[in-house]
Amino acid sequence: MSDYPLPRHAAYIWAAGDKIMLTFPGYEGTASRRFNSVALRPDDPTAMKVLWSVLQSRASASTPDQRKIASPATPTKQQIEEMRRRFMHKGPKGPKPEDITPEKMAKAEALLRQLGLIS
Repeated sequence: MSDYPLPRHAAYIWAAGDKIMLTFPGYEGTASRRFNSVALRPDDPTAMKVLWSVLQSRASASTPDQRKIASPATPTKQQIEEMRRRFMHKGPKGPKPEDITPEKMAKAEALLRQLGLIS
């Protein structure tokens, strides 16, 4: 069996204790070929969304420039935390409580009565 060549946008993912580690190899064209690592907690409800978002960014990054550290394809720890906060604040879509007025409720009830769904 021969080794499969990894794509340029590949990332290293493994478990380390109670964390998921995600490491991005350095991009081509840099002398140091530095690696960037971030940790995610599997008990965090946003962890898989963050991981999926980063992997999609890496797959769509077609040039080494798009894979530089601090880019969406190679985020820093701070950028990962910002992504987590954004995902946590994205709640279910729907009307906000302040958008529900007595007039709108009456209109909705009339429609439901007309459809025979309430009496």
